[in-house]
Amino acid sequence: MMFLMLFCLIAVILETAFFWMFGYDSRDEKTVVACTNVLTTLAMNLVMIPNGYRSIPTIVMAEVILIAVEFGIYAIAFGRSRKLLLLTIAANAISFGFELLI
Repeated sequence: MMFLMLFCLIAVILETAFFWMFGYDSRDEKTVVACTNVLTTLAMNLVMIPNGYRSIPTIVMAEVILIAVEFGIYAIAFGRSRKLLLLTIAANAISFGFELLI
C-alpha cells in the first residue's frame, strides 16, 4: 500500500511539474493534470499489484492504456493536439522511469 501511495505521489509531482514547464500553468490546468494522475495511477496499480506485474509486455500495455486515458482526459480539458499527445507520452515516460528506480 505504501508503494501505491508513493507511485501516485511521484506521478502527480513529476507530471504536473512537467506540464507546468510547457505552459499548462493555470490553477485549473494543474488541477486537471494532478487529478488525472491520481485517478489513473491508482487505477493502474490497483489492477496490476494483485497480478504481480507479471511481465514487461503487460506493464508496457498498461502504460499505453494509461497514456491513452490520460490523453483523452487532457484532450477534453485542453483541446486535442499533437503537442499534448507528445507531452502526455513524455510525462509518463519520465514518471515511469523514476518509479523504476525505486
